[in-house]
Amino acid sequence: MARKIMDDEKKTEMSEKETEHPTQDTGDSAPDASAVTGNGVGKVPKVPKVPKVPKVPIAPKKPDVSKIPNDERKRPRKDTYLKKVLQNPHYCADFLNQNMFDGEKRVSYDEIRYLSKEISYISPETLDITTRMPDVSTLAVVHDGDRESTCFLIFILEGQSVVDYSMAARLMIETGIIYLNQYEEYRSKEYDAEYKKWENRPDPDDKTPEPRQKHGAREGDRLFGVVPIVFYQDSGSWTAPLDIHNQLREDNKGYKYLIPNFFYHVITPSSIDDEKLDGYKTALGKAIKVIKHSNNWNIIYNMLKTDAAYKDMEQTLFQFGMASVFPTISVDAYDAENDEGGYDMCEAMEQGFEMLYGDRLRKEVDQAKAQAAQEAAHEVEQVKAQAKAQAAQEVAQSRKDTMSLVRQVRSELKKNTPKEEICSKLGVDASFVEDCM
Repeated sequence: MARKIMDDEKKTEMSEKETEHPTQDTGDSAPDASAVTGNGVGKVPKVPKVPKVPKVPIAPKKPDVSKIPNDERKRPRKDTYLKKVLQNPHYCADFLNQNMFDGEKRVSYDEIRYLSKEISYISPETLDITTRMPDVSTLAVVHDGDRESTCFLIFILEGQSVVDYSMAARLMIETGIIYLNQYEEYRSKEYDAEYKKWENRPDPDDKTPEPRQKHGAREGDRLFGVVPIVFYQDSGSWTAPLDIHNQLREDNKGYKYLIPNFFYHVITPSSIDDEKLDGYKTALGKAIKVIKHSNNWNIIYNMLKTDAAYKDMEQTLFQFGMASVFPTISVDAYDAENDEGGYDMCEAMEQGFEMLYGDRLRKEVDQAKAQAAQEAAHEVEQVKAQAKAQAAQEVAQSRKDTMSLVRQVRSELKKNTPKEEICSKLGVDASFVEDCM
């Protein structure tokens, strides 16, 4: 071994090059590392431990509400559910009392009569005669505060899931036609009375001609007032003008005093305080509260979990609210009916999360796992490469130090220094000194 070391000494320049390129093996070797003691020259460095692959959390059974973006929702028409709700006279009376009479009980559910007569007008798009029904039109008895004096008012309610800037003109037409229809009701009643009188005439041979249906208004005709209302079934604000004057051309606005105006009422859930919605006499206020906060699923979810009223909602109110929470899911897709026949909106919301985002969130978790594993593997390879390079550098340095130690031993041997003194002075074993001889 010492002879080999002395040969390595003659090849110092080559050894220097090996130090610069430690990964190349020339076949030369330094003295056995086990023969070196004391200063630890020649020890093989330890390779750093490879880090473990980080754990990735498993997908939750129920998606985290805070992780679901609120803007991934489309807005189809939802006014169908408003019609169903307000066709219930209890809800209709509560709706009118809370929104039109500031919570006072002016309308009773048993004094509401729904109107079914269609409204016909010329469509501005096709110029054809269009026949339609308002979403809800009712003739209601309205009591004054003392409930001794009463009157009849006609309320027409249109549900809107999107802002319609032609609403003032639309409702003006509908209101006008309802007024005209009232004149027709007067004439129909007159005709019915005349026809009955003619049909029951005492002389069957009487040649009096059959009465004919008449049209138009008479001097004594009086009309029930029509109150047009829009309910905006959305969490946002209604931005369309509420009257005709605000939609006039700029060059027409100076003549407003000549142009008759028309306005309508609009009810937006976002403008109603939660306390007022909680003050509804029926659970309709709870459903409108859900619509109000439908742009923030975190608020809705916490609200549904903490308020027991949402555990047992009537079917039409359940549909009314859920149509705004998840408008892209059919309200018939939920399995949320309880044993008492009510509907649990909290359970339905969790089902909606699963239907919309369960597969997507699980896929995202799988992708995160794969990415984390790939990054961890890359990190392991980097650590291995760094450890290998560091070990090679330390081995090369150890070889260099060993060669230097060999030179020192030989120098002492040339001076005839005793072996014991060399071992004590340089911190090496006697066998190492013998190998260097």
